Amino acid sequence: CDGTFFPTLLKEMSAIAFCFNSRAQKLLQLHLATGFEKYLILMKNRFQGKHVQLIEEGEDLVTYATVNAIAIRKILKKYDK
Repeated sequence: CDGTFFPTLLKEMSAIAFCFNSRAQKLLQLHLATGFEKYLILMKNRFQGKHVQLIEEGEDLVTYATVNAIAIRKILKKYDK
């Protein structure tokens, strides 16, 4: 079990980290952009330019990270038993 458990868990954790980093990078890029650059990013990502949508995306990202952290902790706790 040890031979496949940790490599599989690491693969899943890497996928989670990649997804989180990609989404966070997009939000950060949009947050730091100014003027025409921000307009282009908004159009490319099809955001309506609504501040509320950006806040919700940030909250969803925090929830995503929290849920996955809890899940991994529970998996490791069960594995340890």
